[in-house]
Amino acid sequence: MLKSQTLQIIFTIILLLLSSITFLFWTENKQHDYANNKSWWAVSFIEPNPTSNDLDFEIENYTSDDKFIYSIENSNSKVLYKNTIIIPNNSKKTIAIKSELENKNYIIKIQHNGKFKTLYK
Repeated sequence: MLKSQTLQIIFTIILLLLSSITFLFWTENKQHDYANNKSWWAVSFIEPNPTSNDLDFEIENYTSDDKFIYSIENSNSKVLYKNTIIIPNNSKKTIAIKSELENKNYIIKIQHNGKFKTLYK
């Protein structure tokens, strides 16, 4: 009788442990999906080296709005270039900037849905 109850308890504990591990694995995979019920966007330089003159950057879009406005300013806040681009949901786009600009310090401002993100180089 005691042996049967012990086996039943061990079996129940193992079953609960396996179901918990399965649930946690499924939940973690769902959270790692960038596009799963999330609304965010990110910007980054293609070449993150601060001594590089490369101003190319990338925008990742995981929002429902696909319109982005970016501008390049010099260190005196003079706008050198401004453009509007369309980046569909769940995608990213690389923006290549001509390196013929006159000075070394730049500010790249990206606007999306009234929010701004800034890159400095």
